[in-house]
Amino acid sequence: MSKKHEWIEDGIDFTRLTKVPEGVGREMVTSDGYESLELYADMFMLDDEEVQTLKAIIKARRKGEQ
Repeated sequence: MSKKHEWIEDGIDFTRLTKVPEGVGREMVTSDGYESLELYADMFMLDDEEVQTLKAIIKARRKGEQ
C-alpha cells in the first residue's frame, strides 16, 4: 500500500478526478464513479516521487484548461 498522501491540494481533489460514464472501464473508479489517483497509486504501488509527478501533471493540465 502506498504511503499516506495528501489527496486534496490547491483545490484539486485527486480522489475525484474525472467522472466516468456508466459502462466504461470501472476497474480504477471509486464507488461514486470517479477516477482516483489514490486508487492508481495503490494499484501500481507508486512511490512518493511518482505520485508527486502525476499530481504536478494533473495540476498543469487543469491550469491549462482554465
